[in-house]
Amino acid sequence: MDVVGQAVREIVGRYAGIAPENLNLNAVLEELGIDSLDTSEIILEFEERLDLSIPDEDRVFFSEGTVGTVIAHLHAELFGGRGPRRPERVSGG
Repeated sequence: MDVVGQAVREIVGRYAGIAPENLNLNAVLEELGIDSLDTSEIILEFEERLDLSIPDEDRVFFSEGTVGTVIAHLHAELFGGRGPRRPERVSGG
C-alpha cells in the first residue's frame, strides 16, 4: 500500500478503534464514530504526516466521505488536480 493509503488507514483506524488492515474502504467516517472534533484532529495529522495543507472547503471529504474517498482526495491534493467534488463510495475494501 502507498504512503497515503497507509497513513489514512493508520490514523482513521486509531480514531475508530479498528486495526488499519481491517478498515473497509467503503466505511463512512461518521459511521465509524468519528465526530467533528476527531475530524479536525485527523485533518491536522494528515497535514503533518503528509506535509500538505487541506483547505477548509475540503472538510466535506473527511466528515461525509468514506475511507476510500479520503485516500483519493489526498492523492489528488498531493499529486495534482482536484479530487471529486462530492464524496462517493469506492469499490474495494
